Amino acid sequence: MASYTPNLDLLKKDPVADAGDTFNIKTMMNDNWDKIDGGFGALQTEVNGHLAELVTDAEGAHGLKVESGNFTPVLLGETITGNPTYTTQSGEYYKIGNLVYVNINITISNKGGLLGNVSVSGLPFFSKGANKSFSLSHIAGIIFGDKKQLIFTTNYESDRGTFYFLSDGGYWTTLQDTEVTNNAEINLTGTYITN
Repeated sequence: MASYTPNLDLLKKDPVADAGDTFNIKTMMNDNWDKIDGGFGALQTEVNGHLAELVTDAEGAHGLKVESGNFTPVLLGETITGNPTYTTQSGEYYKIGNLVYVNINITISNKGGLLGNVSVSGLPFFSKGANKSFSLSHIAGIIFGDKKQLIFTTNYESDRGTFYFLSDGGYWTTLQDTEVTNNAEINLTGTYITN
């Protein structure tokens, strides 16, 4: 006795029970081929609707979204923000999913009265946490004294990052306004996680 397949409802003749039936090209071949073709067409439509050509398309390829752009980083003091005079003030970013890569270039000709811990605000996306994966590629006009290393870390749930010195003995101190000259240059790159 004939049966049908569970997914595409294709006709299956039983070679023993249906041995005496006349072969019918329409029901035994053409109808089955039409069902296969229709099933594949539906699958192809679903797959084509899911895939984007480029990761920069609105929904991204497989949901991975990539975007890029520019932003304006601001050097500031945390006690008194100040109003530095910039000769260079630029930032660019690439966001891949929730990973943000930034490149920041700041050169000042005057600190403009900033006071306290020195930070940079204006990151293109809020940081999900404190991230220390930044590289300072060029620093000038920063007074190190006996300190060994300067790092930059994003602040938790903020569009800011703060500079820290690593001192002998392995302890961290924040970069203070008194350690930044009126002709400071800071170029840094790095990545952080956003929501």
